[in-house]
Amino acid sequence: MALSEASLCLNHMLLSNSSSNFGKQRNLGLVQFHHSLRTLGNGIKRCGFRSISFCSTDRKNLTKRSCLLSCKCQRADRVSGLTADDGRPASLSINGKTNVSNVQELNELLQSDGEGVASGDTNGVGTVGGRKGIEEEAWDLLKESVVYYCGNPIGTIAASDTSSSSILNYDQVFIRDFIPSGIAFLLKGEYDIVRNFILHTLQLQSWEKTMDCHSPGQGLMPASFKVRTVPLDGDNSVTEDVLDPDFGEAAIGRVAPVDSGLWWIILLRAYGKCTGDLSVQERVDVQTGIKMILKLCLADGFDMFPTLLVTDGSCMIDRRMGIHGHPLEIQALFYSALLCAREMLAPEDGSADLIRALNNRLVALSFHIREYYWIDMKKLNEIYRYKTEEYSYDAVNKFNIYPDQIPSWLVEFMPSRGGYLIGNLQPAHMDFRFFSLGNLWSIVGGLATVDQSHAILDLVEEKWSELVADMPLKICYPALEGQEWRIITGSDPKNTYCLHPYDYAFSYFSVINYGNTFLVLPAILKDYSFLLQCLVIPQWRFLANFALAVLHPYSCKLIEMPSDLNSPLELFLVINITMVLFQLTVACMKMSRPEIAENAVMLAERRLSRDKWPEYYDTRRARFIGKQSRLFQTWSIAGYLVAKLLLANPSAAKVLITEEDSELVNAFSCMLSANPRRKRGRKGFKQPFII
Repeated sequence: MALSEASLCLNHMLLSNSSSNFGKQRNLGLVQFHHSLRTLGNGIKRCGFRSISFCSTDRKNLTKRSCLLSCKCQRADRVSGLTADDGRPASLSINGKTNVSNVQELNELLQSDGEGVASGDTNGVGTVGGRKGIEEEAWDLLKESVVYYCGNPIGTIAASDTSSSSILNYDQVFIRDFIPSGIAFLLKGEYDIVRNFILHTLQLQSWEKTMDCHSPGQGLMPASFKVRTVPLDGDNSVTEDVLDPDFGEAAIGRVAPVDSGLWWIILLRAYGKCTGDLSVQERVDVQTGIKMILKLCLADGFDMFPTLLVTDGSCMIDRRMGIHGHPLEIQALFYSALLCAREMLAPEDGSADLIRALNNRLVALSFHIREYYWIDMKKLNEIYRYKTEEYSYDAVNKFNIYPDQIPSWLVEFMPSRGGYLIGNLQPAHMDFRFFSLGNLWSIVGGLATVDQSHAILDLVEEKWSELVADMPLKICYPALEGQEWRIITGSDPKNTYCLHPYDYAFSYFSVINYGNTFLVLPAILKDYSFLLQCLVIPQWRFLANFALAVLHPYSCKLIEMPSDLNSPLELFLVINITMVLFQLTVACMKMSRPEIAENAVMLAERRLSRDKWPEYYDTRRARFIGKQSRLFQTWSIAGYLVAKLLLANPSAAKVLITEEDSELVNAFSCMLSANPRRKRGRKGFKQPFII
């Protein structure tokens, strides 16, 4: 039923813990504020709403500190505008909870919400039986997603969403998507499917695929493949299975699968570590496949950096998101794959030059990432004081980074304890966004130092509400907004979410729906950045600003929601992807901090099964299933299972972990003496090694 009448009481809003004379100083302002609200309500009536009444104000109650009493007023219980189910007057709702009676209870509520208490029914989730039921369901779904080729299991499809009318390529086996599935099968002792996957995808590597008469480099692994049943020699009575690979020539946007070969090498090593069967990686065809991938990645080009130069959309999020150049995710996978390949390459005369080039790249890459991609409060202060336009071999600001590039959100986001590796680095450009997969795999693969690895996990703990919220884990933080979103993403409607009242109902706001307009009331405002900045009703802008100025931490804002969901109010890529849960767990196991992973898994268990294992979640706190998210997504299912298996057996994480190599550290000092730039400097003057 649509909302016809609603009364909202502000009499007992909780005031912040200020000085004892707060009420005396603000009484006049509060009266003016209440009068403004009356004016605001009358204006809303004139805008076409039937009735919105504001209760009479008792100034004594309003100016009391530390009281938020339940108000006997009708409220909008849901976005649809319905009142309480029994028809009785309902109290003001904060994050779906009513009758919050005091500061202590409210603080406990805010704390529990900040720790990620998900909304909705959680029956059975907290019990051992409930968790066991979720695991059994996940295993059943994972086995149902298995694809067979000539009667043998060969992989898992991307998603089994029968409710979607558009299948696209979700019925194919993706290399990157199968990694958590393969690890889950290995840890479960089911090795055949992983062995078949490794060998059959290797056969696809040599296929010559073209796009507009251009062939990619030899050694490129496909992004995905599909098992097709076709008639044998034109006879419909006899069929055969064939593998149809996609190297990106049919993909949306024609994105190149740069990460596929890197993931394949990592899975190959994990198979040998887990099974003890080294015969697969010692096969001639497998050794040849490893070398082809390495030669493709180590090929000389125009780039002056040791990082791998790639186009946009070439990794996990295969859509335009402003990561062209040297994205962290690719560098972390590249470094890990190089270490795994060096471990598996057979020592022979033909491999000597390749191993030498591999070692040189490992040294240069590790130094480059650790030195120039790392950022914490100390490094942020250094960048803030950078001098620009430096020309010399010993320049401090080697990439000519302008201090004005430091975004305002980073100043508030960066904690005093912790740090992370930035998303991208190019001349005069630093992408300060936090990319979860790149940072976590830098820990797993040993690209980050031990201190940096702990600092990354410290950051995740410190910024849990931003990076994890109600569902682990955001793939990228923060979101791009407005014009920046349109320019960088090309106005990609898939990677957006709309400003929705429920997104602002967490901890700080009580939101009430009046048709196409929303009244947003902060109950306790700890950070002004949470205030909605889009007031599109010009005649009420002054009143909203006046409310903020008079009642210091509180405000009243009317937000008119646009009818077009792809409006400038939309943001980009506030996406929580459950697949990253398994990378988080492996990183925590390596650094002996399992409690972080345990909290994340417990959080995921509250909703994953109930939400039908979606591909991703939208909004800042992951309250919504993704607008275009597929259900029963295999990477969500397998990522959860791997996390559970590793928590039950932490030692199993060693099949994915690579440690920091002391030989590389020693090799770096040897490279200093061979640096050709030293010959161009002054005699006796030691030049720093610049990579």
